[in-house]
Amino acid sequence: MEINKILGSDYLDIIFDGRNKDYGAYALRKTYNDRLAKALITMICFLLLGIIAYLFADTYHDDPLSKGFVAGEVSLIEVKPDEPKPELVIPPKPKPVKV
Repeated sequence: MEINKILGSDYLDIIFDGRNKDYGAYALRKTYNDRLAKALITMICFLLLGIIAYLFADTYHDDPLSKGFVAGEVSLIEVKPDEPKPELVIPPKPKPVKV
């Protein structure tokens, strides 16, 4: 690249000088800012859409349980604890008698 063109050229043109600009890296780096802006705008729109949907769903939701629930009378029953089971005692084996 000529010296007088370096001051007026883009940094990508300086990096890719004498290299293959057709294989894709040059194009991806050249359009990076546009793709980043589109992605940010899209995500902000989805975020705002989610917030608006949440607010509208909360105002139009007519669930009687969401307004409060009052329980009627509650009666408790007494639970008896389980009786412990008797342990099984296994008799020891008889020793063999030597003759």
